[in-house]
Amino acid sequence: MRLTSICASLIIIGLILTTPPALAQTDAFEAAMEDTLSDAGNAGSLIRCTALFRAFRLYAGEDTLVGATSAMRETDLAVTSVVIWQSDKGETDLDTAFEAIVPMVGAATDLFLGRMGANRDAGDSVFDDGIETELAYCSTLHDEIEAQSNG
Repeated sequence: MRLTSICASLIIIGLILTTPPALAQTDAFEAAMEDTLSDAGNAGSLIRCTALFRAFRLYAGEDTLVGATSAMRETDLAVTSVVIWQSDKGETDLDTAFEAIVPMVGAATDLFLGRMGANRDAGDSVFDDGIETELAYCSTLHDEIEAQSNG
């Protein structure tokens, strides 16, 4: 049982430290995202995924299934982001962590919403290959964290 827990922890750490895929994402989008998350440290992937789910919640509306699911995942990943950021930075004060992370999530959310809007304006979907791949990555990351915390 202990070995299973250690293996699961290593998988989650690997997912967190892996940069989300950037298949069809524009250089400008990636540069802006990198700049936005420059102080995120090891919490960067978590903050980015938090922002992606927040963007879907805001776009779909909380009264929809997509919005409600996104809100749950956003909250779970935001909490994990705070824990990882605090550990990475050696910071114990929760207010300091929130003051650092909330603006990063907000700015990254704006980037995702801008991209989704541009995709919608250019066609009939907010998705592109990069967002679909990133959504799959973030969903997997969320599910692995959830499984670890429940098991």
